[in-house]
Amino acid sequence: MADSDSRNKIAMLVALLAGAFLLAAAIESTVLLSYIAVLFILSVYSVGAIENNGSELNVQPYGGIILSLGFLLLAGMTGIWLTWTPGTSADAYTYTFGLPTPTAIFLTFIWFLPFFISIYYAIGPFGRTINDEIIDSIIDDARDKQAESEFAMAPSDESVGGDD
Repeated sequence: MADSDSRNKIAMLVALLAGAFLLAAAIESTVLLSYIAVLFILSVYSVGAIENNGSELNVQPYGGIILSLGFLLLAGMTGIWLTWTPGTSADAYTYTFGLPTPTAIFLTFIWFLPFFISIYYAIGPFGRTINDEIIDSIIDDARDKQAESEFAMAPSDESVGGDD
């Protein structure tokens, strides 16, 4: 398991991004808010690396999805902010596939492509890493930890005081 310093570093990163997110909202900077939101979303993936089967901060299984989503979300936000100006009327926009270009960029880079990448990773790389052997190992580890615990979650075979 990752040590507490590693857990604290990841938690601190997520907390700092959440604070920056709130600060950007307070100063009403929509552009800054959107980019911090992208970083916040990506940082949450690193939380999965905290307790990764005894290895310290192993983000390897998440590397591809973090890079893919990071590229798509940052490209999408940049595309939106380069093509959209608040208060612009609908007839002033150029249209792509019958949609205003900022809307088409939003749907493509923020919704559709990340959705399909997530499905690909769920079926592809993540699907290949999960098997019965890993699940059995996780269950066995949980049972061992529970049996060693002072406050086990299930009753043990031993008599608990007061039943004499």
